[in-house]
Amino acid sequence: LAEAYRSLDRTVPIEKRDEHLRDIISWLGFVVRSVDSSLVDEWENAGNPAALDAAPPQGIDEVVADRRGCTLLVRNALFRRVTLAAREHVRDLGELDEDWGMSEVRWQKALDAYHEQHEEILTDGDARSAAMFSIDESDEKTDHVWHVHQIFADEDGDHDFGIMGDVDLDATQDGGEVIFKNYRVGFIEDLLEN
Repeated sequence: LAEAYRSLDRTVPIEKRDEHLRDIISWLGFVVRSVDSSLVDEWENAGNPAALDAAPPQGIDEVVADRRGCTLLVRNALFRRVTLAAREHVRDLGELDEDWGMSEVRWQKALDAYHEQHEEILTDGDARSAAMFSIDESDEKTDHVWHVHQIFADEDGDHDFGIMGDVDLDATQDGGEVIFKNYRVGFIEDLLEN
């Protein structure tokens, strides 16, 4: 991954990068940074003699070092769960989310409730769009969390079911995978009551 990040970042001219490629480069950079940030710092400063003597600039109050990469990591993790739910892969969902309190049994109950109201979970481009995913950053600086919400797309367009949780930003950046707190799945009105 480190070599892929370096190659893409160094060889593809900025004007040739589309939104998808910028997302891939950001995601790779985030993953590499979470494993060993010194590698990324070295590559970013390569060929810059002034950088040899200076430490890389960092925001004093910065909680998320790579906002774009972290956002992609969270979006991908949540949409993976939507995809697994659409395929009825409840065992996989339970394995992913057991640590956050959503066992296989709890996922099955949540999906049974969903299917009482809707026939299917859509996974098309609209289902993956930014309109179905939100991040509330209001507690980023104080509690080092993002409040995230992934809406499930249904055939009726009700958008009344989803995943809500808090992303532990420190643990996520340290581990390179999304670490949740206060994680829950269900109908929006029920989730908002909790």
